[in-house]
Amino acid sequence: MGLRVGSGTVESGCKQIGTQRLKVAGARWGSEGIRKTAKARAALRSGQWDSVTAHLSGLVLAV
Repeated sequence: MGLRVGSGTVESGCKQIGTQRLKVAGARWGSEGIRKTAKARAALRSGQWDSVTAHLSGLVLAV
């Protein structure tokens, strides 16, 4: 059927997120921050950002 069954693509994606997105100069990450960042990015990239963040409309978020 021509389907890719190897894990190389997934492993490459994980490596890119871990090294390119999180390892920026001066950044310090804990496991909780990494988890939240990955979930936020997944919501954004999957087109679910608005539905995921709809309940936050009345909150003030610290930057």
